[in-house]
Amino acid sequence: MSMSTIPGNVVERSLKVARAPFNAVLAPIGGADSAPGRFVDRAEAGVRTVAGALLRDEDLRQRGRAGFLASRERERATRLRETAEAQRHRADEVETRVAEQAREAEAAAAQKAGRERRSAERRERDRKENAAATATKKKKKVAKSTAKSARAKSKVDNSAQLRKLEAKEKSIEAKEEALQAEREAERVSGAAAAAKKARKKNGDS
Repeated sequence: MSMSTIPGNVVERSLKVARAPFNAVLAPIGGADSAPGRFVDRAEAGVRTVAGALLRDEDLRQRGRAGFLASRERERATRLRETAEAQRHRADEVETRVAEQAREAEAAAAQKAGRERRSAERRERDRKENAAATATKKKKKVAKSTAKSARAKSKVDNSAQLRKLEAKEKSIEAKEEALQAEREAERVSGAAAAAKKARKKNGDS
């Protein structure tokens, strides 16, 4: 070991001793990957860089520079992980929201279909009831018209029958009158013949 590396080794040991309490505190919260851990890493890298420059220890300065760059990369990786996690979280929220909207749309569509089906069934039922009512009304009208026609026909038939009876009665009366007239004529003719015969008999005597 050269004399020029002794101060650098002293710095490294000093940093390890100083870092030990921080490691114990940082372990439960993520260690070097946590924000405080990265801050400690950058501070440690800064000490190495400054000490290397002051002690003209290029190796120590380069380790400091490398530690600083490594801390920045860990910080960048952490930001990327956090960004990815946030994007996943947003994607999950969007997926959940879209799924919920899809369920709501499906439920709304099912309700609408149910309403339309019930409306169609109600219209069909009303149509059948109206058709039945119309048919019943038409049947009643036809029955009423038929009954009216039957009554009118019966009335006409009764009137015709009555006229026939009246005509028959008149015919009978006329025949009786004719028979009476014929009998009266026979009686008168007989009486005249008898009177003539009587006159003739009286004239002969």
